[in-house]
Amino acid sequence: MISPMSQGLFHKAILCSGAATSPNLIKEDYSEVFKLLMEAFGIKETDPSAIAAKLKSISAEEIREKTKHLDIMQDFFVSVDGQFLKTLPSKPNFAPEFLAPVPILLGCTSSEGAGVLKDAVPVAFPSAYSEEEWSDEAKRVLSTFKPSLDGKELENLVETINALYAKSFPGEDAYNPQRKISAFVADPDFVLPMIEQATLHAERGHASFLYQMRQKLKCFHDDEYAIETRKKDDYCECDHCDCLLFTFGIPLANGKKRKQCKFTGEEEKLARIWMTYLSNFATYGNPNKGEPVAMQWPQYDVKSRRHLVVRVPLAEGDHLVHDRYKWWRSFNEDFGN
Repeated sequence: MISPMSQGLFHKAILCSGAATSPNLIKEDYSEVFKLLMEAFGIKETDPSAIAAKLKSISAEEIREKTKHLDIMQDFFVSVDGQFLKTLPSKPNFAPEFLAPVPILLGCTSSEGAGVLKDAVPVAFPSAYSEEEWSDEAKRVLSTFKPSLDGKELENLVETINALYAKSFPGEDAYNPQRKISAFVADPDFVLPMIEQATLHAERGHASFLYQMRQKLKCFHDDEYAIETRKKDDYCECDHCDCLLFTFGIPLANGKKRKQCKFTGEEEKLARIWMTYLSNFATYGNPNKGEPVAMQWPQYDVKSRRHLVVRVPLAEGDHLVHDRYKWWRSFNEDFGN
């Protein structure tokens, strides 16, 4: 979407739970991570060709074994090299010509951070989360964006964001600390970059269709439907990757996944609805054109900021997590152009 070398190679794009504007995906300087890797593999060569040859000779097993102690999970090695990428997509000098001028359909789920956190740090993300643990996790996330923050600054920021995220999850539900921290972790990595890319696209006059999927799959929460499926905590509404079950029509298929869990008639209906939107978009560049749809999907624009809420029944929403979006833009310059 943002490389000049890719221009003209595709005519539409569908982005599910991931956007090129995520500040954690692309970096300008990988020197520290590169140094750690060279030390881990015992590579002393300095010539890039020789280094590449050495790396290619290492087995996948050895790479996994020698890097598992390194904290480089957020370092994806997509760099600004002046050719494939001219600049970071989140910088003010991000020019219109860097964004592919094609229609896009993009969005996220309502509980992007829930399962991701649970799988990544199961000990640090238990089922019973306290307000104190939410505060500690919030400080850790803030520090990854601004390592220079001192204790007092972190305390003040946590107090601010606690009030902000409490608006999204009002009440005294025992799961509210989990809901807040999973949303807080998901926002900068998934949700806000999707909104930012939709906004960039719309500002440049390109068709953009934004969604949030909120369907809570029974097979992840109800014993009657979870034949061989690991259940998820109740606060997890629609997890990262849950949308793929609808994208590929799993509720309608007879493959392995269908034998692992049962689906409701409502979920089968949503799979048909969702696949119709996607196939219409792939064909015509507009999810509403082609096969008849259950509801008109509003095109995203920077004034109304309308999006499709994907669940049964379908609904139209607007200004998705807008207060949180504005706060992150004020906190981190990598959000917003």
